[in-house]
Amino acid sequence: MPPAARLSDMHVCPMVTGTVPHVGGPIAMGCPNVLIGGAPAARMGDMASCVGPPDVIAMGSLGVLIGGASSARVGDLTSHGGSIVTGMPTVLIGELGAGGQVPPTVAPPSLLDRFQVWLWNLFHGPDRQREAYSDGIVIEGSAAFRAQTRAALDYLASLPSGNQLLSEIDNSGHEVLIRETSDENGYCTAADPAAAQTPGVGSDSVVEWNPNLHTTDPADPVAGTPGATVILGHELVHADHNANGTDHNGPYDSYPGQQGASARGEERATVGAGGNTVTDPNGNVQPVPDHSNDSPTENSIRDDMGLPRRQTYYPSNWPGGPPW
Repeated sequence: MPPAARLSDMHVCPMVTGTVPHVGGPIAMGCPNVLIGGAPAARMGDMASCVGPPDVIAMGSLGVLIGGASSARVGDLTSHGGSIVTGMPTVLIGELGAGGQVPPTVAPPSLLDRFQVWLWNLFHGPDRQREAYSDGIVIEGSAAFRAQTRAALDYLASLPSGNQLLSEIDNSGHEVLIRETSDENGYCTAADPAAAQTPGVGSDSVVEWNPNLHTTDPADPVAGTPGATVILGHELVHADHNANGTDHNGPYDSYPGQQGASARGEERATVGAGGNTVTDPNGNVQPVPDHSNDSPTENSIRDDMGLPRRQTYYPSNWPGGPPW
C-alpha cells in the first residue's frame, strides 16, 4: 500500500507551458482537521504548486475518505498528468490508485486475449510489446508507455463515468488498441468506419495517445489544458462509440468562414457539448443536438475529476471562429 500524502509533500508535473516546464512542487492544500505526521492530509481535489498554473490532485483512495474526499497517496495522479512522489512512510493507505487493482466492473482479459498478446510479443521488439489491460483494451509500446497507460486507465476506472466507459468497451465484443504517438494531438481510428456507425455491429479501434501531451489549446486555459488523462478519455469515448456502432459522424465539411473541415457531430457527442443553433452552408438555421447530459463523455469525466466543463470541441483560435 502506498504512503499517505500530506500538505508540503512533493509532486512532479510533466506539463510544459510554451518552453517553460512546470516541474512540480509541494502540495499546497490539505484537510486542516486531519493530521498525518503533524501535517494536514492531502486529498483528491487539493491543489499542488507548479512553476506554471497550479495542479490538482486528481486521484485518491476510494475506500478511505478524509473530509468527504478521497485520501491522496504516493503515486496518485494529478490533473496535469503528474504524480505525488513523497508521503508519510509509516502511514499506508490502500484501495485502488497506485498499485491498486482494476475495479471488478472492468472485465479482466480473457485467456484468448492473453494468448494473443503472448504470441504477438514473441515476434516484436521491446518498443512494440503488448499487454492486455482488460477484456476490450490492449496496450502496445515500450515498458514506460505501458506503465503510464495502465496508471491512466486505472484512474479512469476509479471514476464513475470512466468506469462506465471502460465497461462499455469491454462489453462490446470489440478491441481497442492503445498506441503511443509523439504528435501534439490524440487520435482514434475505427477499423471499419461503416460498422462503427451501425448500432449493434460496431468496430475495433486504434487509439493513439501521447502521455506527455497536456495542452490542446494554449489560448483556452479551461478547455485546452485538461491533462493527458482527459485527452485519453476523450479518445476512448470515440472508441466506445465505434465499438457499439454509435459513431455520430455526420457531414465532414466547413461552415461559412471556416478554413478547415471537421466531423462536428461525433466531436460534439464525444465532448458532451450543449445544444444551440447554427447557420448551415446554405444559410439555413439548424438546431444543434444537446449532449450535455450524456455519459460517458469528456465532460462527464471532467465532472468526476472536478475540472471545468469544455463548452465546445473547437479551440478559440479555430480558423474563422468555432463553427459550433
